[in-house]
Amino acid sequence: FAIDAMKAARETCIDEEHPDLFGCIPIRIGIHCGPVAGSVIGSQNLKYTLIGDTVNIASRMESTSTAGRIQCSQRVAALLAEQADEIVLQRRDGGVLVKGKGHMQTYWVTSLRLGLRAFRSCPDFGVLLRRAEHSPPL
Repeated sequence: FAIDAMKAARETCIDEEHPDLFGCIPIRIGIHCGPVAGSVIGSQNLKYTLIGDTVNIASRMESTSTAGRIQCSQRVAALLAEQADEIVLQRRDGGVLVKGKGHMQTYWVTSLRLGLRAFRSCPDFGVLLRRAEHSPPL
């Protein structure tokens, strides 16, 4: 999903009539995995929200990322290396300093070798990424 989102952003011009002037949509993506708590909050404007340490770390992965790149935590990198060897990871030099966590080693998702068939067997990622299986490589 993250790879498809980044690809779509790179292919979407902010101003179709002047693509060279404004460029594409600059997004950055951060990924972490782990347990979360979810609940509907609010009394009038009901919203479903996720909370927990996992959400906070994922947010830090995004905020310390760079426009046009996908950054993931070491936990995600380990899962990807184990279950999706078609995804190419690059260790981020120096990692990042994460508020409340200290130094964390992170990785860039740099490319995709094949499809995403391996995600079918990964319960943490499979549901979100099955659609990406049929997408062309980056």
